[in-house]
Amino acid sequence: MLGVTRRSGIALACALLVASVATSSASASASFGIERYALTASEEHGSADTQAGSHPYELTAEAVLEPNAHNTSADEVKNLDFELPPGLIINLAAVPQNNAVGMVQMSIAGKLASATVYNLAPAPGEFARLGFTVESVWVIAAISVRPGSDYGMTLSIQDLPGGEIESVKLTLGGAMSSAFLALPTSCAGPLQTTLRGESWGGETASLSASFSQMTGCERLPFDPSTQVPGG
Repeated sequence: MLGVTRRSGIALACALLVASVATSSASASASFGIERYALTASEEHGSADTQAGSHPYELTAEAVLEPNAHNTSADEVKNLDFELPPGLIINLAAVPQNNAVGMVQMSIAGKLASATVYNLAPAPGEFARLGFTVESVWVIAAISVRPGSDYGMTLSIQDLPGGEIESVKLTLGGAMSSAFLALPTSCAGPLQTTLRGESWGGETASLSASFSQMTGCERLPFDPSTQVPGG
């Protein structure tokens, strides 16, 4: 009887060890993630722009990837989808095509790479399209409208080059042009933005962040008009 009990104890210990190894392996395989994300609108001198309906000087999206996302090439980031708050508008129709509309900065294997962002002709079915070159690779950033939900905009950077991308900072507007940016016109409720990422190995991650609460809705232009039938 003692032998049976001892064998049962050994079997249980082995089972726990296998389960522990399996759990550790699963944790180790989850190597792609987003550490930090922020989206900010600012005035020309750097202060936050929270005036509802205004045209901010700059709109900046910044993502920092988890440092363990570089174990293999499959762990490297491939796509980044920036889901903008509802009502935040990027209207590239207000800017001539092939004009510079911003800058992108990436930390790649500890080195900083910068590139100018251009307004491009959208592909069929796209709302708008941006493009830039980094590490000698042409990268597309498509802008679309989320249908059937909050109708907010999503900016999707697609097929990023490999090579241990640690962070991405995209700034639109600035001295180049800010006329195409417009903040939400509603001051009701907190605003939220979400970054969704995908690695070259197909692993996904997401992180949400708050966006500045809009203020000054009472200062929005209001110009009602009345039309008399037949007039």
